[in-house]
Amino acid sequence: MAEPAVAEPITTLTEKTCSAEQATSAERASSAGEKISTQVDFRGERSGTAPLTWGQRAIWHAIRRTAPNDHYFNIGRVLPLADRGRPATVAATLDALARLIERHEALRTRLVPSAAYDGPSQWLADTGSLSVTIAPATGLPEAAAEAEALLDRLSATRFDYPAEWPLRAALVTVGDRVTHAVLVLCHLAADGHAAEVLVRDLRLLVRRGSAGRPPATTPLDLA
Repeated sequence: MAEPAVAEPITTLTEKTCSAEQATSAERASSAGEKISTQVDFRGERSGTAPLTWGQRAIWHAIRRTAPNDHYFNIGRVLPLADRGRPATVAATLDALARLIERHEALRTRLVPSAAYDGPSQWLADTGSLSVTIAPATGLPEAAAEAEALLDRLSATRFDYPAEWPLRAALVTVGDRVTHAVLVLCHLAADGHAAEVLVRDLRLLVRRGSAGRPPATTPLDLA
């Protein structure tokens, strides 16, 4: 399905994909102590446009009443990855992030103006790329502090609902290993329970390469 004409800013999000070579470059830069930004490319199974679900509409009304301070609706989580299990590499964690976005359609869904529906609509994209910050730290205590700082920074601004994916992500590394993954979610895409599911799935994707069956229902199906 073609992109809606109103979503022109989307093109700025897909200028660079995360190839194996880029993942290797990200690992090298992280090991060298450089904070960088890379792109995670994803490809889902379908795209589509639909009216907002009842839940999305309720959140959207609350966001409009709170704007421009609607960043308070953002939901942030930090996933420690150095606590147990096999060490997580930058390349493996970036790949897990891509598969998380492919698995959960809500993470590929944006709110766009629509003349076809009464108010804005939800637009599900099948492909795109997400910018991910990779921040190095010298040890685990410093990594934990850096993860919290990134969580605060990524949570501090409102989402650009038509142009920005409803997920912001960052990784913290010590040497060539990822110690923390930081996720900030738009409330239109997830509530507190859904955020815990996403963190669980990301952990499973990093550790096992699989998170079981994908969600049975999606916002597009519920519209």
